[in-house]
Amino acid sequence: MADSGANVCITSDASILTDLIDIDPIPLGVAVSSCDSASSMCTKRGYLPIPLLDGTTHYQPFLFNPNASDTILSPAHVMWSSDSIATWCQSGSKDPLVMDTLRFTDVHGNDLLVLPLTTHTGLQYCTHERPIVPPPLVRSTLVYSASSSTSPTSAKRVLDAELWAARLGYCSEWQLLKIPQHCDSTPPKFFPHPLRFVTHKEQARIRKQPVGSDPEQAPLPGQRFSMDFGFMRASTSDYTTPNLETDRVVESFDGYVAYLIIVDEASKFVWIFLRKSKEPPTDLVSHFLQMYGRGSGGVIRCDQGGELAQSAVFRTTMMEKHLYVVEPTGADSPSQNATAEKWNDTLAVTARALLYGSALPAKYWSAALTHAAYLHNRRVHHTTCATPYERWYGR
Repeated sequence: MADSGANVCITSDASILTDLIDIDPIPLGVAVSSCDSASSMCTKRGYLPIPLLDGTTHYQPFLFNPNASDTILSPAHVMWSSDSIATWCQSGSKDPLVMDTLRFTDVHGNDLLVLPLTTHTGLQYCTHERPIVPPPLVRSTLVYSASSSTSPTSAKRVLDAELWAARLGYCSEWQLLKIPQHCDSTPPKFFPHPLRFVTHKEQARIRKQPVGSDPEQAPLPGQRFSMDFGFMRASTSDYTTPNLETDRVVESFDGYVAYLIIVDEASKFVWIFLRKSKEPPTDLVSHFLQMYGRGSGGVIRCDQGGELAQSAVFRTTMMEKHLYVVEPTGADSPSQNATAEKWNDTLAVTARALLYGSALPAKYWSAALTHAAYLHNRRVHHTTCATPYERWYGR
Protein backbone atom coordinates (compact mmCIF):
# COMPACT_ATOMS: atom_id res chain seq x y z
CA MET A 1 0.00 0.00 0.00
CA ALA A 2 1.29 3.48 -0.90
CA ASP A 3 0.71 5.86 1.99
CA SER A 4 1.79 9.44 1.27
CA GLY A 5 1.19 10.38 4.90
CA ALA A 6 3.45 7.68 6.36
CA ASN A 7 6.93 8.61 7.53
CA VAL A 8 8.38 5.08 7.59
CA CYS A 9 8.08 1.86 5.60
CA ILE A 10 6.75 -1.23 7.39
CA THR A 11 5.79 -4.81 6.45
CA SER A 12 4.51 -8.00 7.99
CA ASP A 13 6.14 -10.20 5.31
CA ALA A 14 9.77 -10.93 6.20
CA SER A 15 10.28 -12.99 3.03
CA ILE A 16 10.50 -9.87 0.83
CA LEU A 17 13.35 -8.33 2.88
CA THR A 18 17.10 -8.89 2.85
CA ASP A 19 19.61 -8.41 5.68
CA LEU A 20 16.98 -8.71 8.41
CA ILE A 21 18.54 -7.70 11.74
CA ASP A 22 17.36 -7.06 15.30
CA ILE A 23 16.98 -3.44 16.41
CA ASP A 24 15.89 -1.60 19.53
CA PRO A 25 12.07 -1.74 19.81
CA ILE A 26 10.22 1.03 17.95
CA PRO A 27 6.50 1.53 18.77
CA LEU A 28 4.20 2.05 15.75
CA GLY A 29 0.61 1.80 16.94
CA VAL A 30 -1.07 3.27 13.86
CA ALA A 31 0.22 0.75 11.30
CA VAL A 32 -0.49 -2.44 13.25
CA SER A 33 -3.74 -4.33 13.63
CA SER A 34 -3.38 -4.82 17.39
CA CYS A 35 -3.71 -2.15 20.06
CA ASP A 36 -1.46 -4.11 22.41
CA SER A 37 1.66 -2.04 23.14
CA ALA A 38 3.88 -5.13 23.01
CA SER A 39 2.47 -6.19 19.64
CA SER A 40 3.01 -2.73 18.19
CA MET A 41 6.79 -2.87 18.76
CA CYS A 42 8.98 -3.25 15.67
CA THR A 43 12.07 -5.25 16.68
CA LYS A 44 13.58 -6.03 13.26
CA ARG A 45 14.69 -4.09 10.19
CA GLY A 46 15.54 -5.22 6.68
CA TYR A 47 15.92 -3.90 3.14
CA LEU A 48 13.58 -4.21 0.16
CA PRO A 49 15.48 -4.29 -3.19
CA ILE A 50 13.76 -1.99 -5.70
CA PRO A 51 15.12 -1.93 -9.31
CA LEU A 52 15.41 1.58 -10.73
CA LEU A 53 15.09 2.65 -14.36
CA ASP A 54 18.80 3.62 -14.58
CA GLY A 55 19.82 -0.01 -14.05
CA THR A 56 20.75 0.34 -10.37
CA THR A 57 18.97 -1.14 -7.37
CA HIS A 58 17.74 0.90 -4.43
CA TYR A 59 17.68 -0.93 -1.11
CA GLN A 60 14.83 0.58 0.89
CA PRO A 61 14.91 0.19 4.71
CA PHE A 62 11.75 -1.48 6.06
CA LEU A 63 10.64 -2.08 9.62
CA PHE A 64 9.23 -5.57 10.27
CA ASN A 65 6.30 -6.32 12.53
CA PRO A 66 4.27 -9.54 12.15
CA ASN A 67 1.20 -7.60 13.32
CA ALA A 68 1.49 -4.88 10.65
CA SER A 69 -1.80 -4.27 8.88
CA ASP A 70 -0.14 -4.37 5.44
CA THR A 71 3.12 -3.70 3.57
CA ILE A 72 3.13 0.10 3.69
CA LEU A 73 5.41 2.11 1.39
CA SER A 74 6.21 5.68 2.46
CA PRO A 75 7.22 7.76 -0.62
CA ALA A 76 8.93 10.34 1.60
CA HIS A 77 10.97 7.62 3.33
CA VAL A 78 12.03 6.21 -0.07
CA MET A 79 13.17 9.66 -1.23
CA TRP A 80 15.21 10.42 1.88
CA SER A 81 16.76 6.93 1.91
CA SER A 82 18.13 7.27 -1.64
CA ASP A 83 21.11 9.33 -2.80
CA SER A 84 19.79 9.51 -6.40
CA ILE A 85 16.07 10.21 -5.82
CA ALA A 86 15.40 13.93 -5.36
CA THR A 87 11.62 14.30 -5.70
CA TRP A 88 8.45 12.22 -5.66
CA CYS A 89 4.86 12.87 -6.67
CA GLN A 90 1.59 10.94 -6.66
CA SER A 91 -0.90 11.59 -9.48
CA GLY A 92 -4.47 10.50 -10.17
CA SER A 93 -7.07 11.07 -12.86
CA LYS A 94 -10.82 10.74 -13.41
CA ASP A 95 -10.13 9.25 -16.83
CA PRO A 96 -10.21 5.44 -16.45
CA LEU A 97 -7.74 5.13 -19.32
CA VAL A 98 -5.12 7.17 -17.43
CA MET A 99 -3.38 5.14 -14.75
CA ASP A 100 -2.65 6.60 -11.34
CA THR A 101 1.10 6.58 -10.62
CA LEU A 102 3.67 7.14 -7.94
CA ARG A 103 6.72 8.72 -9.58
CA PHE A 104 10.28 9.21 -8.27
CA THR A 105 12.78 11.43 -10.18
CA ASP A 106 16.39 12.59 -9.87
CA VAL A 107 17.66 16.18 -9.57
CA HIS A 108 17.38 16.62 -13.36
CA GLY A 109 13.76 15.49 -13.48
CA ASN A 110 14.56 12.09 -15.02
CA ASP A 111 12.32 9.20 -13.95
CA LEU A 112 14.03 6.68 -11.70
CA LEU A 113 10.97 4.74 -10.56
CA VAL A 114 7.34 4.83 -11.77
CA LEU A 115 4.87 2.66 -9.86
CA PRO A 116 1.33 2.12 -11.17
CA LEU A 117 -1.35 2.52 -8.51
CA THR A 118 -4.60 0.62 -8.16
CA THR A 119 -7.45 1.61 -5.84
CA HIS A 120 -9.03 -0.93 -3.47
CA THR A 121 -11.43 -0.13 -0.62
CA GLY A 122 -10.49 3.52 -0.84
CA LEU A 123 -6.73 2.85 -0.54
CA GLN A 124 -4.10 2.91 -3.25
CA TYR A 125 -1.74 0.00 -3.82
CA CYS A 126 1.37 -0.05 -5.97
CA THR A 127 2.54 -3.00 -8.04
CA HIS A 128 5.69 -3.53 -10.04
CA GLU A 129 6.12 -5.71 -13.11
CA ARG A 130 9.85 -6.23 -12.58
CA PRO A 131 11.06 -8.70 -9.91
CA ILE A 132 12.02 -6.88 -6.73
CA VAL A 133 14.01 -9.73 -5.14
CA PRO A 134 17.36 -10.26 -6.90
CA PRO A 135 18.55 -13.78 -7.71
CA PRO A 136 20.72 -15.53 -5.09
CA LEU A 137 24.02 -14.62 -6.79
CA VAL A 138 23.18 -10.90 -6.91
CA ARG A 139 21.91 -10.99 -3.34
CA SER A 140 25.19 -12.47 -2.11
CA THR A 141 27.38 -9.93 -3.93
CA LEU A 142 25.31 -6.76 -3.55
CA VAL A 143 24.46 -6.99 0.13
CA TYR A 144 23.60 -3.58 1.50
CA SER A 145 23.79 -2.64 5.15
CA ALA A 146 23.95 0.59 7.13
CA SER A 147 27.60 -0.02 8.02
CA SER A 148 28.72 -0.88 4.48
CA SER A 149 30.96 1.59 2.65
CA THR A 150 29.90 0.33 -0.81
CA SER A 151 26.60 0.80 -2.59
CA PRO A 152 25.08 -0.73 -5.73
CA THR A 153 26.52 1.00 -8.76
CA SER A 154 26.35 1.13 -12.55
CA ALA A 155 28.78 1.53 -15.44
CA LYS A 156 28.01 5.24 -15.69
CA ARG A 157 28.60 5.80 -11.97
CA VAL A 158 31.83 3.77 -12.06
CA LEU A 159 33.12 5.90 -14.95
CA ASP A 160 32.11 9.10 -13.16
CA ALA A 161 33.95 8.01 -9.99
CA GLU A 162 37.09 7.13 -11.96
CA LEU A 163 37.04 10.47 -13.81
CA TRP A 164 36.77 12.38 -10.53
CA ALA A 165 39.57 10.28 -9.03
CA ALA A 166 41.76 11.31 -11.98
CA ARG A 167 40.79 14.98 -11.56
CA LEU A 168 41.77 14.75 -7.90
CA GLY A 169 45.24 13.40 -8.66
CA TYR A 170 44.30 9.69 -8.59
CA CYS A 171 43.27 9.86 -4.96
CA SER A 172 42.53 6.84 -2.80
CA GLU A 173 39.19 5.11 -2.21
CA TRP A 174 38.99 6.71 1.23
CA GLN A 175 39.33 10.16 -0.29
CA LEU A 176 36.47 9.47 -2.72
CA LEU A 177 34.22 8.69 0.24
CA LYS A 178 35.27 11.70 2.31
CA ILE A 179 35.76 14.54 -0.19
CA PRO A 180 32.02 15.07 -0.99
CA GLN A 181 31.45 15.81 2.71
CA HIS A 182 33.83 18.79 2.52
CA CYS A 183 33.27 20.12 -1.02
CA ASP A 184 30.25 21.66 -2.75
CA SER A 185 31.51 21.34 -6.32
CA THR A 186 31.58 17.53 -6.54
CA PRO A 187 28.73 15.00 -6.76
CA PRO A 188 27.17 14.33 -3.33
CA LYS A 189 28.43 10.75 -3.39
CA PHE A 190 30.71 8.60 -5.55
CA PHE A 191 29.88 5.03 -6.54
CA PRO A 192 33.18 3.33 -7.47
CA HIS A 193 33.25 -0.27 -8.57
CA PRO A 194 32.91 -2.65 -5.58
CA LEU A 195 36.03 -4.54 -6.71
CA ARG A 196 38.13 -1.38 -6.88
CA PHE A 197 40.36 -1.87 -3.86
CA VAL A 198 43.55 0.11 -4.51
CA THR A 199 44.84 2.16 -7.41
CA HIS A 200 47.93 1.34 -9.44
CA LYS A 201 49.65 4.24 -7.73
CA GLU A 202 49.13 2.66 -4.30
CA GLN A 203 50.33 -0.73 -5.54
CA ALA A 204 53.50 0.76 -7.05
CA ARG A 205 54.59 2.68 -3.99
CA ILE A 206 57.47 1.33 -1.90
CA ARG A 207 57.02 1.85 1.83
CA LYS A 208 59.66 1.65 4.53
CA GLN A 209 59.25 0.19 7.99
CA PRO A 210 57.68 2.81 10.32
CA VAL A 211 60.06 4.21 12.88
CA GLY A 212 57.66 3.31 15.68
CA SER A 213 57.85 6.63 17.52
CA ASP A 214 54.86 8.86 18.24
CA PRO A 215 56.20 12.36 18.95
CA GLU A 216 53.96 15.03 20.40
CA GLN A 217 52.24 17.01 17.66
CA ALA A 218 51.92 20.80 17.60
CA PRO A 219 48.34 21.61 18.69
CA LEU A 220 47.99 24.98 16.90
CA PRO A 221 48.64 26.01 13.28
CA GLY A 222 51.91 27.90 12.84
CA GLN A 223 53.69 26.48 15.89
CA ARG A 224 55.91 24.09 13.95
CA PHE A 225 56.76 24.09 10.24
CA SER A 226 58.62 21.27 8.52
CA MET A 227 60.70 22.24 5.50
CA ASP A 228 62.61 20.29 2.89
CA PHE A 229 64.12 20.80 -0.55
CA GLY A 230 63.20 18.44 -3.36
CA PHE A 231 63.96 17.71 -7.01
CA MET A 232 62.20 15.98 -9.87
CA ARG A 233 64.60 13.28 -10.97
CA ALA A 234 64.31 11.03 -14.01
CA SER A 235 66.53 9.04 -16.32
CA THR A 236 64.99 10.60 -19.41
CA SER A 237 62.66 13.46 -20.20
CA ASP A 238 59.70 11.07 -20.10
CA TYR A 239 60.74 9.65 -16.68
CA THR A 240 60.97 6.03 -17.79
CA THR A 241 62.77 3.30 -15.82
CA PRO A 242 65.22 4.95 -13.34
CA ASN A 243 68.92 4.35 -13.86
CA LEU A 244 71.39 5.26 -11.11
CA GLU A 245 74.12 6.03 -13.67
CA THR A 246 72.04 8.33 -15.88
CA ASP A 247 69.57 9.65 -13.28
CA ARG A 248 69.42 13.42 -13.53
CA VAL A 249 67.54 16.44 -12.24
CA VAL A 250 64.83 17.53 -14.67
CA GLU A 251 64.63 21.26 -15.40
CA SER A 252 61.03 22.39 -15.73
CA PHE A 253 59.67 24.19 -18.78
CA ASP A 254 59.72 27.48 -16.83
CA GLY A 255 63.33 27.10 -15.66
CA TYR A 256 62.93 25.63 -12.15
CA VAL A 257 65.17 22.80 -10.96
CA ALA A 258 64.10 22.46 -7.31
CA TYR A 259 61.32 23.30 -4.90
CA LEU A 260 60.93 24.10 -1.22
CA ILE A 261 58.09 22.34 0.55
CA ILE A 262 56.72 23.79 3.81
CA VAL A 263 54.20 21.78 5.86
CA ASP A 264 52.34 23.01 8.92
CA GLU A 265 52.36 20.18 11.44
CA ALA A 266 48.98 20.94 13.05
CA SER A 267 46.84 21.52 9.94
CA LYS A 268 48.91 19.49 7.41
CA PHE A 269 48.61 22.46 5.03
CA VAL A 270 51.31 22.41 2.32
CA TRP A 271 53.03 25.27 0.49
CA ILE A 272 55.23 24.70 -2.58
CA PHE A 273 57.82 27.29 -3.63
CA LEU A 274 59.59 26.63 -6.94
CA ARG A 275 63.30 27.44 -6.96
CA LYS A 276 65.95 27.86 -9.65
CA SER A 277 68.75 26.92 -7.23
CA LYS A 278 69.28 25.47 -3.74
CA GLU A 279 70.62 28.68 -2.27
CA PRO A 280 69.39 29.35 1.30
CA PRO A 281 65.83 30.75 0.91
CA THR A 282 66.27 33.22 3.77
CA ASP A 283 64.22 36.08 2.29
CA LEU A 284 61.50 33.74 1.05
CA VAL A 285 61.00 32.01 4.42
CA SER A 286 61.20 35.37 6.20
CA HIS A 287 58.30 36.72 4.10
CA PHE A 288 56.45 33.45 4.63
CA LEU A 289 56.67 33.74 8.44
CA GLN A 290 55.51 37.34 8.30
CA MET A 291 52.33 36.14 6.60
CA TYR A 292 51.71 32.76 8.25
CA GLY A 293 53.93 32.61 11.33
CA ARG A 294 52.91 33.25 14.92
CA GLY A 295 54.02 36.40 16.74
CA SER A 296 55.10 34.28 19.72
CA GLY A 297 57.47 32.27 17.52
CA GLY A 298 57.77 28.55 16.98
CA VAL A 299 59.96 25.84 15.47
CA ILE A 300 61.27 25.15 11.97
CA ARG A 301 62.24 21.51 11.55
CA CYS A 302 64.48 20.52 8.65
CA ASP A 303 67.35 18.20 7.80
CA GLN A 304 71.03 19.14 8.03
CA GLY A 305 71.26 20.38 4.44
CA GLY A 306 73.43 23.42 3.77
CA GLU A 307 70.55 25.47 2.35
CA LEU A 308 68.64 25.49 5.67
CA ALA A 309 70.05 24.23 8.98
CA GLN A 310 73.69 24.64 7.97
CA SER A 311 73.20 28.27 6.93
CA ALA A 312 74.15 30.63 9.77
CA VAL A 313 72.35 33.53 8.09
CA PHE A 314 69.16 31.49 7.81
CA ARG A 315 69.23 30.34 11.46
CA THR A 316 70.01 33.83 12.79
CA THR A 317 67.32 35.55 10.74
CA MET A 318 64.66 33.05 11.76
CA MET A 319 65.49 33.44 15.46
CA GLU A 320 66.18 37.15 15.78
CA LYS A 321 63.49 38.41 13.40
CA HIS A 322 60.69 35.87 13.87
CA LEU A 323 61.49 33.98 17.12
CA TYR A 324 61.52 30.67 15.24
CA VAL A 325 64.11 28.11 16.32
CA VAL A 326 65.67 26.06 13.50
CA GLU A 327 65.60 22.45 14.71
CA PRO A 328 67.77 20.15 12.53
CA THR A 329 67.16 16.41 12.51
CA GLY A 330 69.79 13.78 13.19
CA ALA A 331 72.10 12.51 10.48
CA ASP A 332 70.42 9.98 8.16
CA SER A 333 67.17 10.29 10.14
CA PRO A 334 64.48 11.43 7.67
CA SER A 335 61.80 10.03 10.00
CA GLN A 336 62.48 12.91 12.41
CA ASN A 337 61.23 15.27 9.71
CA ALA A 338 58.43 12.94 8.68
CA THR A 339 55.87 15.74 8.29
CA ALA A 340 57.74 17.15 5.30
CA GLU A 341 59.29 13.92 4.04
CA LYS A 342 55.95 12.10 3.88
CA TRP A 343 54.17 14.78 1.87
CA ASN A 344 57.26 15.33 -0.26
CA ASP A 345 56.94 11.69 -1.34
CA THR A 346 53.15 11.85 -1.69
CA LEU A 347 53.17 14.99 -3.82
CA ALA A 348 55.94 13.64 -6.04
CA VAL A 349 53.90 10.48 -6.70
CA THR A 350 50.77 12.55 -7.38
CA ALA A 351 52.67 14.86 -9.74
CA ARG A 352 54.02 11.90 -11.72
CA ALA A 353 50.54 10.36 -11.87
CA LEU A 354 49.08 13.64 -13.16
CA LEU A 355 51.79 13.97 -15.81
CA TYR A 356 51.48 10.38 -16.94
CA GLY A 357 47.68 10.56 -16.98
CA SER A 358 47.85 13.74 -19.09
CA ALA A 359 50.51 12.33 -21.46
CA LEU A 360 52.87 15.22 -20.62
CA PRO A 361 56.68 14.97 -20.45
CA ALA A 362 58.58 15.39 -17.20
CA LYS A 363 59.55 19.00 -17.97
CA TYR A 364 56.06 20.08 -16.84
CA TRP A 365 56.65 18.78 -13.31
CA SER A 366 56.49 22.30 -11.78
CA ALA A 367 52.89 22.81 -12.92
CA ALA A 368 51.93 19.29 -11.89
CA LEU A 369 53.54 19.69 -8.46
CA THR A 370 51.78 22.96 -7.62
CA HIS A 371 48.49 21.43 -8.74
CA ALA A 372 49.19 18.35 -6.59
CA ALA A 373 49.69 20.65 -3.58
CA TYR A 374 46.40 22.40 -4.36
CA LEU A 375 44.61 19.04 -4.41
CA HIS A 376 46.30 17.90 -1.20
CA ASN A 377 45.14 20.97 0.70
CA ARG A 378 41.55 20.13 -0.24
CA ARG A 379 41.66 16.44 0.48
CA VAL A 380 40.66 14.97 3.84
CA HIS A 381 43.44 14.00 6.24
CA HIS A 382 42.84 10.71 8.02
CA THR A 383 44.10 11.91 11.41
CA THR A 384 41.91 15.04 11.51
CA CYS A 385 38.96 13.97 9.27
CA ALA A 386 39.10 17.48 7.82
CA THR A 387 40.90 19.12 4.93
CA PRO A 388 44.15 21.03 5.63
CA TYR A 389 42.47 24.05 4.02
CA GLU A 390 39.64 23.91 6.58
CA ARG A 391 41.97 23.50 9.54
CA TRP A 392 44.37 26.26 8.47
CA TYR A 393 41.90 28.93 7.35
CA GLY A 394 39.36 27.95 9.97
CA ARG A 395 41.61 28.84 12.87
